[in-house]
Amino acid sequence: MRIPMDAFVPYPETEISPAVTLQMESVEGYPVRSANLERFTLVSHKDHSLSVRYAGNAVVTIPCGRCLTPVATAVSFEGERKFSLEEKTDEEGYPACCIGEEGLDLEELLSEEIAMNLPIRVLCKETCKGLCPVCGGNLNLRDCGCKAETAPTRLAEALKNALGERSN
Repeated sequence: MRIPMDAFVPYPETEISPAVTLQMESVEGYPVRSANLERFTLVSHKDHSLSVRYAGNAVVTIPCGRCLTPVATAVSFEGERKFSLEEKTDEEGYPACCIGEEGLDLEELLSEEIAMNLPIRVLCKETCKGLCPVCGGNLNLRDCGCKAETAPTRLAEALKNALGERSN
């Protein structure tokens, strides 16, 4: 959703809280099930800058870190950003990717914020058994019967080769 600049630029020191509906498809490649803003405020300033305050939550589908099963993950976000409207930069002087001639790209701004709040690792459950290193089957669904020692990892192979070369 884009909010046009003319909605707030000519009115310095004006604060507005427009009703906003988010329709985000993905964040960092992960599908977004829902995204909601609980609070959203725009404040234009005399120095031709714009402050954006926001808070909300989203549900993002992220694969389990062990078995790759999709997990609906709740993410909360809150923040305040200030942008120079003349230079199209953020308060640190970096180009503002979400401010353009067309206006403020709210979904791009919030995608960044949600991405920064994504968990490092998601598990479908604490007791997740992961994937079989031999056949790749989900060990939470069934015991495949494979013997793990029949498929050494690359690290084990490298160590075996390195140690084998030393003993010769």
